Order: sequence, then C-alpha cells, then structure tokens
Amino acid sequence: MTDSVIRADAILSQRRVGATASSLRTGVEGSIRSVYSLGSSVLHSAIYTNDDGVLTPFTLACFLIIVVEFGERFNYYTTKLLYGSYTTQMLGMSSSEYNLFLNFNDFWNYATPLLGAFIADAFLGRYKTIAYAAPIYIGGLTLLVVSSTPLGYGDFPYYPSENGGWALYGFWVAVTIMGLGCGLIKPCVSVFAAEQLKDEYGNDASPRTLEKLYLWWYMAINVGSFVGPLAGPLLSGGTQDGLDNLLGYQKFQCTGNATIIPACEGYCPGGCISTPPTEVQAAECCNGNRVALNYWLVWGCWSLPMLVIAFAIFFVGGWRPGYICAPPGGSYLGDFFRCMWGAITCRSNDRKPDGKPIRCFEKLKGLPGMPSDRTIDEFRMMLITTSIFIPFSLFFFCNSQMYSWGYNQCDPALRIAGWMDCNQMQNTNPFFILISIPILDFIVYPFFIRMRWHITHVHKIGMGMIIMGLALVIMGGIQTYINSKGYYKTDDSSSYVYNNPANYKEEQLSVYWQLIIFGLSGIAEVVGNIAVLELAYVGSPPSMKSLVMAFALMTTCGGAIIGFIVNPFFTMSNAVYYMYISGGVCMLFGPGMWWVFGKMKTGRDLMPELFEANITDVAKTGGNKGIEAVESSINSMGSIGSNPLAQIEMGSKHAMDAIQETK
Repeated sequence: MTDSVIRADAILSQRRVGATASSLRTGVEGSIRSVYSLGSSVLHSAIYTNDDGVLTPFTLACFLIIVVEFGERFNYYTTKLLYGSYTTQMLGMSSSEYNLFLNFNDFWNYATPLLGAFIADAFLGRYKTIAYAAPIYIGGLTLLVVSSTPLGYGDFPYYPSENGGWALYGFWVAVTIMGLGCGLIKPCVSVFAAEQLKDEYGNDASPRTLEKLYLWWYMAINVGSFVGPLAGPLLSGGTQDGLDNLLGYQKFQCTGNATIIPACEGYCPGGCISTPPTEVQAAECCNGNRVALNYWLVWGCWSLPMLVIAFAIFFVGGWRPGYICAPPGGSYLGDFFRCMWGAITCRSNDRKPDGKPIRCFEKLKGLPGMPSDRTIDEFRMMLITTSIFIPFSLFFFCNSQMYSWGYNQCDPALRIAGWMDCNQMQNTNPFFILISIPILDFIVYPFFIRMRWHITHVHKIGMGMIIMGLALVIMGGIQTYINSKGYYKTDDSSSYVYNNPANYKEEQLSVYWQLIIFGLSGIAEVVGNIAVLELAYVGSPPSMKSLVMAFALMTTCGGAIIGFIVNPFFTMSNAVYYMYISGGVCMLFGPGMWWVFGKMKTGRDLMPELFEANITDVAKTGGNKGIEAVESSINSMGSIGSNPLAQIEMGSKHAMDAIQETK
C-alpha cells in the first residue's frame, strides 16, 4: 500500500489558473478519500464543479510512462515472492538470516526513494532520473539472473559460495543494485505522468482527469504486482502442477519419515537441500517436496523481458510523441536535515517560546544557515501531524514478518498441493487488498455514516493495528499446532522432525490455513495504512507533500529497523513466542493509539493561520501572479520543452521561495 502515497502526492500537485485558497483547499481535501479508492475516484468525482469536472483526453505520453510503473512493480514483486525459497533452499541461508535479509530488502527499497526524490527535485528532473535508473535496474536484475544459473554455483544446485561458487555474493550485490534503481524510479513516475496533461498555458488537467489518470496508474501497479508473482511459482519448478525443473537438474527435500530410515541418519532433516546426496540417500531420503531450480527462468525470461520492454516503451515515448519535462523544482530535504542537525546539536536563538510543539525547531529561527522562519514553522507543522508514524512502524514490522516468519512456518511443515505452495500463498495478500478496498469504501464506511457512527482516522489506525496483531496471533496458533506434532532439531525451519514420522502426512496442516493470516494482513493495510496517509496529508502544509511522502515511506524503514533488532534472536524453536508476543503487542497498540492520539491535534489545528497562508501561496504558484514570480527562476534553470511556463510545478520549493521574495 505504500504505492498509494505516491498516487496521493500526484493528486495534490494539481494547479488551476485563478484558483482561490478556499477552492484549492476544497479540492485537495475532497481528493483525499478518492485518492485511496479503486473505484470511487470515477464514481464520486462530483466534488468538483463546472470545468473542474470536465474530462480532458489522455495523451499517449501518459500511458507510455505508466508502463514503467507496471514493469517495475511486476519485477519487484515477482523477485521478492521467490526470495524465501531461493535464499533458504539454494543459497543456504538459515531462517534467521532470511528474516534479516527481508528486513534489509524492505529497508533499502523504501529508503532509497528519498535519494531518488532529492536527485529529481534538486538536480536532474524526473525524466532524466528515470532514464538514468533504467540501466541500473536492468543491470542488477541481469546479475541476479546470471548468479542463479549453474554459472554461479560450485556444483549446481549446491555450493553457492564454495568450490568456486559465487551465487550468494552475486545475490547480495544484485538486490542492492536493484533497490537503488527502484528508489530512483519510485518517486518520479506518477507525477511525471501527470505533467503530460498540462495545456499550452501551463495549466494542469482538471482534478477529475487527474483522478482518472491515477486510477489507471494504480491499476497498473496492482496488475503488475499480482500477475507477475502469480506465474512465478508455477514456472520455478517447485509446485506440483507447475513446470518441472529444466536443464536436467533435480533437487528434493528430505521426506517426512527420513528420520526413521537408517540411511538418512545424520543426513536428514535438511541434508538434501544443503549437501549433494549419495545414490542411496537420493533414493531413500530425498523424496520430499521438489525444490525449485528455475529461478533463472522466472527472473530471466519472465521478469527481465517485461522490465526491458517497459523501459524501451518509455524511451520510445521520449522520441515520439515526446514528453513535457519540467526542470528541477527544488527540494526541502536539505533544509529539513539542516534543521534536524541544528536540533540535535542544541543550537538556540534564545527567543521566548511561542507555545507550539517542536520547540527544538523553533530555537533555530534566525540562526545563520537555517531556512526562513516560516519554512521552519511548516516543518514543525508537518512533524506534529506525522508523529503518529513513529508508533505505526510496529505495524510494518508485523506486516513484514508475515512474509518471513510465514514462509519459515510453511516450509516444510505445511502440506502443499497442486499449484499452491509457500510462495504462492503470500500472493493472497495483494488479492485481499484489491477486494477489501471497494468493500470498505462502498459498503462498510457508508454503513457507519448511515448509523451516525463517527469513525475518525485514529479509530481506523488503531483498528488496523488490532487486525494486523490478530493475524500474527493466529499465525502463532498454527505454529503451536506444528510444534505439537514435531520439533526443530536446529534453529532452521528445514530441521523439522515429526513425532510420528511414519504417519506424518496425516498430521500435516494444509497450506491453506495461512490464507487467514495473509487475508487479515491485507485488510489491516487497507484499514490502518490508508488512514495514516490521509491524516498526514490533511493536516500538513500542501507545499510539504513531498516530505510527507518521504516520512510515509520511512514507516516501512522503521519496521525494518525493528526487524534488525528482533530477528537476530529469532529461531524456529522460539518462533511461537515471537508470533504471540509481537501480535499481542501490536493488538495492544490499537487501543493505545486511541488513548494517546484520540484527541490528537494536527499541525493544521495548532497553526491554522500558517496553514491558510501556505495554501494561499500554493494557489498563487499556480496562478498568473505565480507564473510571473517564478518565470525568472525557470529561465535561469533553463527549459527543456517549448513552453517554459508549462514547466512550473505548483507548490515546488523554487516556486514557493519566489513567491516569498515578492512579499
């Protein structure tokens, strides 16, 4: 659901010539609900009147840019879905090491967009940032593909880091490069698509047109993130009804009754996936689930071509029909980090306090090297509103563990059947997200309104925490059953031994039991995560929307940081305690959020005059006076298109600074 932040960011970038502060504010706030709905943006676009409701034709350039988002999400989720089986069954990672890797992957992919946004806003602009990211992303994926072939192993499919094997090292380098490419692309695509709808006078398309555009953009994300992973496990060679392993190689897990077979003593459990078996061991011990070996096929013949085609279409669009390329609009990140450093080093202007929160920022006003007093107050306003992001990081920690702990629980203790395996089960999370959004928006929330139940953002956030915690508690219940039927000889999930190995199939739970936990986690994201984003956008200054998006992305990073602290101590022997405790704490955070933030005042509530002033100036940057004020700035930076006035971005740092200079 983090993708919805960027969709909101683009919606809030609308500009209309002659707009008043009150009409702009109505448009911004009216867009918030529809920003996070799959259908309501089309059905309920009547929040705007007159020409605001007119649909203007989409340009071909819009769709050529949206294709990049489709290809990137297609690849990201296809690769991520198979990381669990690939790292544990091919690269030899333990359960704890895989958990830490997934925390790193989440952290890296959602921290680097801060760098991408900064580079695009301050230096390159969005088109060049995407263009430079393309070879980086493709290069990282190509390395991942090559490292998963027999070329990367000492004795394929064994020895990824021994006997001349380098697959393990290549994997780490590849995912790091891919994360950098993702970070450069992620903040740019949505807003760059919106820029293509500007008219010859520099006006953005009507709000209704923008909402319809981002409905298509959001659908591209969901189609890419669902279709790619859906086919991945079927091609990997690890599912019973899917494609068999190619290239003449095979690998199987230890059979469930291997511990009572004399030839398997000391070899199983776990030996079949880590050490080449002898002929006797292969015949008597390694008869469990087939291990996937076609990762090179999935990533090289499914993910890579789609990513290359997406970028190729994007570059063709730069030639014909051509893009409107706005110059860099400036970034607030530099000013913000200077203020953060000033607060950490306790710099002070010795002024009397104004009675508003974030006093450490107020002390920086007027000091050398600091931004204007108003900008500092806008930072304070944003920080007050986004303070709820800090405890909400626990939500994303629990959400991330659904995938890592969930895979460790599934393989090899749960019974897989047909086309559904431990990887495929995780794809039910986005499926539940897709179906729960319209249900909540068109049935549940309208019912609350008819019953006159006042449901606030904080109520939804707390309920999302409760649902996410409940999913982990249910996961703990499944793990309790698994522990009652066997035990783990080591810290790794592959070491599971049944108490009654002769009849182990009768005691195995079906993998479909995990449908409950992944379904609940998807519902929790829709209920809780969307409410957090809405609250942040409504209560923060419109000109700070980029920083709000950055802070929203950092909640995922915060969850990954918690994972870095917790997962080094995680083992499959104590996994059930981690599941119960983490789930219980997350559930308690729900009522805790209601209690702590129930009467929360946003930055807008505490500084209403500043909010009004900010939104008025944002409107000016979209009007004729704003164009005159920033025209000189645009000319000094140079223009890429034929119409430099069409390149002024509403509410950008350069535009806001220019407006302030005229006062």
